[in-house]
Amino acid sequence: MQDSKELVTNFLKANKITVPAHHKELLNAFALDEANRAAINTIRELESQLMGKWKKKSRITDIVQQPVHVLNATVGKPYETKFDIERLGWKDITHFQFDGLEETGLVYDKKTKQLTGTPIKSGDAKIDFKFRLEGDGEEEPLHAKMITLIINPDPRSLWKKLESDPNDPYWKEDDVTTFTPINDRHILVSSKRGRSHANVGS
Repeated sequence: MQDSKELVTNFLKANKITVPAHHKELLNAFALDEANRAAINTIRELESQLMGKWKKKSRITDIVQQPVHVLNATVGKPYETKFDIERLGWKDITHFQFDGLEETGLVYDKKTKQLTGTPIKSGDAKIDFKFRLEGDGEEEPLHAKMITLIINPDPRSLWKKLESDPNDPYWKEDDVTTFTPINDRHILVSSKRGRSHANVGS
């Protein structure tokens, strides 16, 4: 009865209604009325549901907005990095999966809690981290958080070896080596086109 009376009193105050002293008994009877108590219980249930929804939405937003940094990878180079949801403070996540991870050449190992594999293409890979929280139903859609994985190109792939133009008026052979005896000694002279020239075919 006390809780019901307190709730009714708070409603009255929220609506700027003051209960005079001579209406105290009326307030008690109003709070004890069976129909009013049923309405109060309904209000409590709705309030509980509303607060539960707010806490859930707030928690999802916290996870989505929390920065997550994973080690950069390199194309063609074996890669592994730890991805432990408990260390991230996500103990209330009951299920998760990575969408789009396989396209990079990586997989998630649940036993070792690691992202592993050999990246197959460079770029900023956008990985969808899909998850479910405690209390989520199996039929509910998964929540989504975007995680960026930076995959650097293989440095060797950045360099090309283009043939130079022999019709250029200043053209010289790319690689020249001369070995000549001078008296009782020998001299070796070698010229090799540099990587930056080879990269642009100059």
